Amino acid sequence: MHLPGTIIDNRYQIIQKLGRSEREQTYLAKDLQTMVDAKCIVEQLDFDSENEVNWQIIQEYLFKEVTLIKRLGDHPQIPQIQNYFSEGQQFYLVREYIDGDNLEQEIERKKFDEAETVYLIQDGLRILDFIHKTNVLHRDIQPVHLLRRKQNQAHILINFGALRKIEANEINLQGELMLSRGIGNPAYAAPEQKAGEFYFSSDIYALAKTAVYALTGRSPLELEQANLDWRSQCQISSKLEAILTKMMSPIVEHRYLSALEVLQDLRPLLKIKQLVGGRYLITNYLGGNEGVETYLANNLHRQYQSPCLIKQLELPHSDDDNKIQLEHHFVEELSVLERLGYHEQIPQLRDHFEENDEFYLVQEYIQGKSLAQRIAQQNLSTAQIVQILDSSLSVLQFIHQNRLIHRNIKPSNLIVRELDQQVIITDFGILHEIKTRSNLANLVDNRSVDRQNYCPPEQVAGRPTISSDLYALGMTIIEALTGTKPATFTREKNGKLLWEQNLNLDRRLVKIIDKLVQLDLGQRYTSADKVLSELRKINSYDLNHHPPKTQLQDVKTVNRQPRSSLPLLVGLLGVICLLGSIEFTFPTVRPIYYLYQGQKLLPQKPQAAVDRFTQAINLQVQSWRAWLGKGDALAAMERYPEALDAYIEATELNPDLGSSWQKRGDTLFRLDNFTEAISAYNQALRLEPQEAIIYNRKGQALFQLQQYEAALVMQDAALERDQLNPQFLSDRAKILFQLRKYPEALDLFNQVQAIKPDSLELWQDKFFVLKALNRFQEAEKVRKEINNNYIKITQQRPEDRSAWIAQGDFFAATQMYSKAVAAYDQAIKLMPDSYRGWLGKGEALAQNGQGINALAALDRALQIRPQSYQAWQAKGTIYQQQNNLDQAIANYDQALKINDNIPLLWRDRGVVLNQQGRYTQAIESLTKASELSSYDVQIWRELAIAWSALGKDNQAISAIDRGLKFYPQNSALWGLKGSLQTKNAQYNQACDTYRSARAAGGASTIIMDYMRQLGCRLN
Repeated sequence: MHLPGTIIDNRYQIIQKLGRSEREQTYLAKDLQTMVDAKCIVEQLDFDSENEVNWQIIQEYLFKEVTLIKRLGDHPQIPQIQNYFSEGQQFYLVREYIDGDNLEQEIERKKFDEAETVYLIQDGLRILDFIHKTNVLHRDIQPVHLLRRKQNQAHILINFGALRKIEANEINLQGELMLSRGIGNPAYAAPEQKAGEFYFSSDIYALAKTAVYALTGRSPLELEQANLDWRSQCQISSKLEAILTKMMSPIVEHRYLSALEVLQDLRPLLKIKQLVGGRYLITNYLGGNEGVETYLANNLHRQYQSPCLIKQLELPHSDDDNKIQLEHHFVEELSVLERLGYHEQIPQLRDHFEENDEFYLVQEYIQGKSLAQRIAQQNLSTAQIVQILDSSLSVLQFIHQNRLIHRNIKPSNLIVRELDQQVIITDFGILHEIKTRSNLANLVDNRSVDRQNYCPPEQVAGRPTISSDLYALGMTIIEALTGTKPATFTREKNGKLLWEQNLNLDRRLVKIIDKLVQLDLGQRYTSADKVLSELRKINSYDLNHHPPKTQLQDVKTVNRQPRSSLPLLVGLLGVICLLGSIEFTFPTVRPIYYLYQGQKLLPQKPQAAVDRFTQAINLQVQSWRAWLGKGDALAAMERYPEALDAYIEATELNPDLGSSWQKRGDTLFRLDNFTEAISAYNQALRLEPQEAIIYNRKGQALFQLQQYEAALVMQDAALERDQLNPQFLSDRAKILFQLRKYPEALDLFNQVQAIKPDSLELWQDKFFVLKALNRFQEAEKVRKEINNNYIKITQQRPEDRSAWIAQGDFFAATQMYSKAVAAYDQAIKLMPDSYRGWLGKGEALAQNGQGINALAALDRALQIRPQSYQAWQAKGTIYQQQNNLDQAIANYDQALKINDNIPLLWRDRGVVLNQQGRYTQAIESLTKASELSSYDVQIWRELAIAWSALGKDNQAISAIDRGLKFYPQNSALWGLKGSLQTKNAQYNQACDTYRSARAAGGASTIIMDYMRQLGCRLN
């Protein structure tokens, strides 16, 4: 064993031993020949070979295996092999150091929940898929060989099992290496691996065992010794339980064959703890059927609607015409669900949206058990089943009165509500119909079981009727009464289903059920009304146990409510049938259709999206979704004033939606109205206090108002919720730069550059930080790097207008004004009405001494955005440079009419007033600037000049002292203060001031000259 400080191979200095047991010989070491990332891991394998020949055989094997494994280091979740060598009969492997804990250390602190385990399995499977495709097996997956990298929380797989100590008895008499011994930890190794056989599925087995350890906190050996079933030690969905069980099958043929196969089954579980639709946090996976996945979720915007049910349908890729047809059908069916949701025994449709080519429906969650679950529990009495039949018929009565067919009646879709034991009918065949239309061939086998058990012949043939739902309900009740799937029963030649044998049932009930499940449509019930009429005649008789009369009375009361709207609904549906689904003339459907079309067009065709949203608004002016969509489309085209109007409408119609308030704030920010933007962000935070991006955006607005301390609080709040977000880190660094905390700012910019090296705008201010730290050579190197990268980006993406503007901004900030103008011109060429392009060009021309051209460019910016205070301010600066002070004041005043919360405006106006000798007005303007921001040294300097000009030197010195509080190293302020004291014959005080300047680091040649003139001692 090597002690700390030991140097191996004249290069690797041992820092400490890793691992707990004496036999483990893994070390954390420092590579003495590397300057960056010097830490590494050194693994040592000892071999006590009897002769040199055996050692050569072992060494040859190890070198071959390392060469094979070394190429796997290209994967980001496999450590790179940095070196390998031998000393004596000891073999050393040097690999990349991973900063993080292994899974065993994590689980000792806290067991994993289902979501964490799913992501662990996903990470492991992705790695296995990669290595298996290169025909390599890991052979030793166990908790200590899975590390979690702190930087990005990804799991890293280490210690491939082929690299291990070779025993002497594994070399035969002929000098051949016989690797018959099972490799890996026996507790996690697959049965065949212990016998010396290896398959790709052996790694899958070990990964599953590792996942069970993460869920239970108990090793396989502990579970075995305590005779515990791992399922009893954790709470997971039946889906994950089934996946893990198959992964761990002791029989190789029953196990998953590949990592990809497991990943496919795991896909639905990856949504757990994910946010969909901007507001729904998925908490549990409830199951999937026929291509539709069902989840339980919390509505983060409206907690009173939590939990809710989310159904997700992923459509396969199809041609545009087919997709349009699917969208039309989807919108039609949504309008059906929205109307049916008014019945209290049908879950209410609360929302719907599309995200990443997936349809989502959000429905009311019903607390209760499905009939399928109740059947499995075998605790239903005949009376209870009759009550379920009665309650179900009542709902079907309402559905059929609306000339609709459910098409998907079966035990799992009948929920017995816990509150009142009434039946809630769920899962209309709508999503399944859409899936069928998109890929009918793939669904044939999936629905075959339901088809055999519950579907009548006419529905199988694609011609369902109202009676089809009654047939399915009859089959469902047979299953409830017998506990047996209906398809297992035989039929007589006359079509009668033989199901009631050995059951002591009322003959009238049997007769009703027999008629429900007749194959011949002509002999089946034609309406739920007729079934209910006959069923309720026998409800008063003995059915083993009578159902409570109050329940039946409640059902009848419920049924009366929907009937009152029957004439109107029938009439409206008649209109739909007459005008046709393509025209979508029904006023409930058309707005939804236009809204959906607008969302689809928005990414690529924002103007067309605006037209669709406008059509939706014209039909339904109270649709907040349409106003929100219109705002998004207008914002995408940078038509921010119009976008703001749309967002205002959206927030007024639905004031409880945080994302609308955020978008309203973002638009106000784009319009440079930072104060109102902050108000909008405050509303958004009230509704969504955990949304990191809103804290960030509010911080950006505060930064623009030079309220740096408050801005820092907001960015810290954002980073608490998203620690490695490069935008948040960049914004925090910019604030620290303004607060003159240069080392901290530099650290953050370096971190951002490492995370997002291609996002230059996030870390390019590193150049200014280095200059402030007097590290000029490094600053120049960074400037050249950024400059070259911008040139490369604009060459690769010449049509990217934002890249040209970002390049122009950087050139302007680094005083390369001609290059800045050229970059802005490229942006304007791509979009002639680019406000940012014209404003940037005008400001760059002004700095380059081209005042006339600059004014022309700024006037063009004002044509595009008349309410731009920045353009008016820039014009004022040009007139000030031209010494046209009255015109400068006029332009500053115009800017202040638009936005009077900008400290720079008040400051620049105060400077001009000082130049005009209007000192009292200058003091008023500069005082207003200082109230808005204390972090501008020029404000305090100009205030001191104005007070001094009025003969009020004490007030002038007070202003200087306030400035020095924020800028203690500013020699100009120290010099001005000392000059005022000297003017008033306060020589000792002046000397003290100059000495304070030196102590604060604000000394300069001017300060030293002042001290010599006054004869001040240096200390």
